[in-house]
Amino acid sequence: MKKIHLTIEGSGAQVFAYEIDESSIKLLKKNAEDGYPLSPVEIVEGGEITLITHGLAPNNWCTYTVSIEGQEKSFYPIVVEGKKEDFMDPNYLDGMLEDWAYQAQVSFRDGEEGAYGFLDREANPVDPASFIPVPLEGFGYIPGGRHQIHKGHAIVFEVAPYANGQLNIAFDATDDFKLSDLLMYTDEVDTHEEYELATLYYNHLFTDVQRSAGNAFDEDTIRGIVYKDKKFDMQLDFQGGGDGWYVAFSKSEGRDGLFSLDHNINSLLEADLDETDREDKKVALITDKEQALKMVDDWELMEKISEELKDDPVIVSRAISASGYSLFERASERLKADKEIVLTACKLFQISYEFDGVSDELKADKEVMMAAVKSHISALKFASEELRADKELIRYAIPNDDEFYDEDGNRRHFGSILEHLSDDIKSDRDLILSIVKKDGSALEFVSDILKADKEVVIEAAASFRGALDYAETSLQSDPDVLSEIKNKVLERIENLPSKCLPLDLQWMGDQEGRYGRVVDDPEIMLAVLRRKAGVVGSQPLDYAAERLKDNKELVIFAVRNDGNWALKHASERLKNDPDIRKIMEEQK
Repeated sequence: MKKIHLTIEGSGAQVFAYEIDESSIKLLKKNAEDGYPLSPVEIVEGGEITLITHGLAPNNWCTYTVSIEGQEKSFYPIVVEGKKEDFMDPNYLDGMLEDWAYQAQVSFRDGEEGAYGFLDREANPVDPASFIPVPLEGFGYIPGGRHQIHKGHAIVFEVAPYANGQLNIAFDATDDFKLSDLLMYTDEVDTHEEYELATLYYNHLFTDVQRSAGNAFDEDTIRGIVYKDKKFDMQLDFQGGGDGWYVAFSKSEGRDGLFSLDHNINSLLEADLDETDREDKKVALITDKEQALKMVDDWELMEKISEELKDDPVIVSRAISASGYSLFERASERLKADKEIVLTACKLFQISYEFDGVSDELKADKEVMMAAVKSHISALKFASEELRADKELIRYAIPNDDEFYDEDGNRRHFGSILEHLSDDIKSDRDLILSIVKKDGSALEFVSDILKADKEVVIEAAASFRGALDYAETSLQSDPDVLSEIKNKVLERIENLPSKCLPLDLQWMGDQEGRYGRVVDDPEIMLAVLRRKAGVVGSQPLDYAAERLKDNKELVIFAVRNDGNWALKHASERLKNDPDIRKIMEEQK
């Protein structure tokens, strides 16, 4: 037997859920009314406790170390797709890990780290034996499981951010142990099922927690490992961080829904009081400017300072610079009308719905709105009526080619913003053409005249095939229009960066699939495959119609490009085709 010890280090936030009864709910309310003489921990600690997350996700912000019989080395979790039975097949896993290592090495050679940036560039070649697979489905853990909250009870969440945490697990393994014998499983808090605890956390707390936690925190946080078909939970040790903050949701008699009991049950205020205040246990707001300035890195600062300090431009601007635009929401009304503060926030952070909080005067200020829409185009819907008809501002807001795709090849969608613009804008042919070439979904909101304009419709549908549903009826089945759309799509494929192509296929798809649009045209799929467009987590056959996944020519092309990564999306018939299996063996 071998002694194995895995360690994962990073910053994050641990979250617990407490279910409390009616008497504790009443005590919480009275405690709030009395100025919090009791710590909420004293009230909720008797409730049923559920660990929601340890707060570390399998990404490149963590440090991963494995000790095998005292010999330490780095390991890397890689997120992989597949059915549960696939991960029980050692040959499937070994082939996938070899493909992953090969693609990483090619990326390093070409100077494009992308999703491989956390690997050791000096490793030559990248060692597939250093990977632990993280399945996307089949092994996830639902925090709280099928636990249903009792009516009349409430759920209180405790969140404990930490600067340096360490997930650990130690176990005995067989003498032939290798890292790929393990699977790492994660918390699925973003499940589509109605699991009350996980759903409550994800819908109401996750965004705030993510903002307060470190870079290693994300949706699918690490719960443990699977070894020899058995699950082992990891344990968290951490130093630093805060005392936690709490949000309560009550489930009342006679109704099935949950509603917020008190959004500010406790807000870490006690952590910043001196000993005299602690003895009194009364929450006191900070009134000293110098003390507040020392705390600008605290994302809850605006909840801890007096109304006078919320009106101080130095404190608010520094807090925004340090901790984000969301702090602006709690600033005084006077500062929400301060042009310099708002401009600073726009330049530092991506803002969208938060812009609704600024004064009407600034929403009518063209300089401010130009800064806002460059930060995030959705801020445009909050502009004054006059500016929502300003063609110069609209053109400035449209992302240029360098901004239209993010670093992972995802489109930045903005077509729906057209709904909020003036009728004059929706009828401006030249302006609409420039918009639908980037995001064809905008066709839904253009004037009826332009929905019957062949050129506008063709450009929109080449960008987003679903736009054809919004075109004038006669154009939707016009053979010339459909032919020209295909030509535009093929032209687009030739000109797009290859990393953008797989994800873009879901918008070019000419047919509705199970999870979105898919490509049913073999010529279009072949054009994408010829660009060698596979990227980590996404391969062209992901977005192929079922009949194309059974097209031998296309599958062979895909497998020559991406090996196992492509083969797992082929039809069951072709997965066992002798010619394709031979290609797979040659690649090894």
